[in-house]
Amino acid sequence: MSHLEVISFLLEHASEEKVLDYVASKIRTNENYFVSFNKDKLLNDFLISS
Repeated sequence: MSHLEVISFLLEHASEEKVLDYVASKIRTNENYFVSFNKDKLLNDFLISS
């Protein structure tokens, strides 16, 4: 998934601040962190991280 897809999808489930903090923290360490994610995996990872 692209970073924009990740942000758009997660904004349906959480506040903008939480989503942007989560995405920024993940891509700071690995710019390609979300490449192999699908929506289920992404939501699960986000919920665990929150």
